[in-house]
Amino acid sequence: MDIDDILAEVDGDAVPLDTRDLQELSRAWVTERSAPEILPWPAGLMNRVLKRIGQQVGFLLQCPCIQGTSLLKGLRKIELVEEQTGNVDPKANFRLIIIQTELERFKFLVRSYLRARIAKVTPTIHFP
Repeated sequence: MDIDDILAEVDGDAVPLDTRDLQELSRAWVTERSAPEILPWPAGLMNRVLKRIGQQVGFLLQCPCIQGTSLLKGLRKIELVEEQTGNVDPKANFRLIIIQTELERFKFLVRSYLRARIAKVTPTIHFP
């Protein structure tokens, strides 16, 4: 293994886009929390992340293993999959749990990032 192999492993193109988005969102959240002023809005990153969240919710709603079950109604409310998948195939259940966990992680980061930004804006607003 030489230096080119090592650099190829850490190259930005070698990392999948989803993983890079998660890393960038985590970095944006941490820097927003630690910066004293509000930072520029990362429009491209947020568009990709919100699109991915929408796609994951759409996938969960269209999954054939939950059609006709009470789980479908629960997913429309974005409830936890683990509580409602008792009668679903274990392999499908595991896949749904992984997708739901990834979805919740992205949602947590987006909500936390937005809270950090709102916390900086709120003190400057004067309410009558």
